[in-house]
Amino acid sequence: MGVALLTLATACRTLVPGVPLPADDPRPAALLARWTREAVERRTLRGVARLAVDAEAIVPLRRGLVLVLERPARLRLELLGFLGQSLAVLVTDGEQFQLFRVDDRSFESGRVHPRLLWTVATLALTPEEAVGLLLGLPMPDPALGPVGSQLTRDGEIRIDLADPGGAVLQRVAFDSEARLRWLEVRDAEGRVAWQAHFDDYERVDGFPFPHRVSFDVVDGDSHSVIWFRDLEINPELPAGIFALRAGASD
Repeated sequence: MGVALLTLATACRTLVPGVPLPADDPRPAALLARWTREAVERRTLRGVARLAVDAEAIVPLRRGLVLVLERPARLRLELLGFLGQSLAVLVTDGEQFQLFRVDDRSFESGRVHPRLLWTVATLALTPEEAVGLLLGLPMPDPALGPVGSQLTRDGEIRIDLADPGGAVLQRVAFDSEARLRWLEVRDAEGRVAWQAHFDDYERVDGFPFPHRVSFDVVDGDSHSVIWFRDLEINPELPAGIFALRAGASD
């Protein structure tokens, strides 16, 4: 596998260790409660972004995106060319999708498949994973609970989240201002599936929002970075925004 995949697979082991927090320290629970509350509050997004992707199977690329999102998995994604021209429009509710390609004016619809976002936008994520990352705040998994935490010198608090059987399936870190800084998700065997970093925070419509989100996905050995601009958080979205043709299905 490539260098990006090796870096991802060893990332959790190369972090500078922090000081373990006692089990009765209230800060991890407060951070997790705030994460849940703010994720619930952040429902929709509309904006513009730039995407850069470096993956084992493709030539590194950059492209523009026009985004409309709604939790849990509703996504409208317009891909832009080098001169800002529209190349394709994809809409999905997480189960069904519709896709219009501008070059040949083709239309496709059907059920979401595992490689849909990779095929269309070179994103190695499911629609629900993509919506969470593009909202700058993935929804916490309510089935997981904290089993350990650490405090670093710069005030970052890292928390391990495990299922009822004790298997650590996520690791998360918050900075000294309680902002999400990185999230690592593991599969059922405990192997890293993907890891995301959230940087360049600025306030948008009252929310602290990371204007740079980078993520590494093991499946496809890909490293991606998204830079945001012209954002609206929780805008009211017009009816039909997540459909290209009424009634289109597989």
